[in-house]
Amino acid sequence: MAIEIKYKNSLGVEVSAQQANLLQGDYSSEHYVDDVLKKIDIYEYGELSTGEYYLSEGENLKSVLAEYQSLWRSGTFFTNKQQVGNYTVMDWGLYEKTEKLEEGRKVWDNQGRIIAEGHVDVATHHVLYTVKYFYLTNFGSFVYTDRVLNYGTLEFAYGLSEPDEITVLINLPDFDNEIYYITEEENILNHPLIAPLFSWDTQTYYHSDQLLPI
Repeated sequence: MAIEIKYKNSLGVEVSAQQANLLQGDYSSEHYVDDVLKKIDIYEYGELSTGEYYLSEGENLKSVLAEYQSLWRSGTFFTNKQQVGNYTVMDWGLYEKTEKLEEGRKVWDNQGRIIAEGHVDVATHHVLYTVKYFYLTNFGSFVYTDRVLNYGTLEFAYGLSEPDEITVLINLPDFDNEIYYITEEENILNHPLIAPLFSWDTQTYYHSDQLLPI
C-alpha cells in the first residue's frame, strides 16, 4: 500500500511539507493511498480545523465519524462511490461531531475536477440547490495567473434563492465579486470578452440543474 501526502497553500498551489509548515495562513494536506485520494486535512492559521474523508467500500461511516470527531471541528464525509462513464459520483454529508448538518451529491470529471454538487434537505431529501463549475482553458485577452484561487472558473448556481433561478460567478478580472442572473432578457455570458471563451448556446449542460452531463 503506497501512501503519498501532497500539501497545498490557500490558493490550491502545491508546496513542500517544509513550506507548508512555514505558512502563516491556511493550507491543506491531501492523503493518497495507492494514488486514490483518501482524506484532506484542512489547517487554519496552522491548526488542524476541518477535513474531508472518502470512505472505501466496506468502511463503516459511524466508526469513521467516531474516529474523526475529536480531530476535526467538522468534516465532510463521502460515501457510495459510483463510476458513470467518465464521471465519478459520491454522496456527501457535512457533520459536526456525529450530527449531520448538510448532505448532497458531488460529481468529478476524469481530471479530478468538481463539475457539479447538489445540496439536499437533510430531513426531506428534496433538492435545495445545485452548483456547477466550468473551467476555462482559453483565457482570450485575460492573462492567466495562479495567484487567484479558482482563476478562470465559471460557477453556476441553480435554485439558490428561487426555484428556476440561474446565476453565475465569473472568476476573471472586472467580473469577480458579483452575482449575475441569467435570463432570456439578460445574460452576462454574451459579453464580448466572455462569449469567445464560453458558448452559452452550445454548453447546454449548464442550462439546467441536471447533475450528470450525460
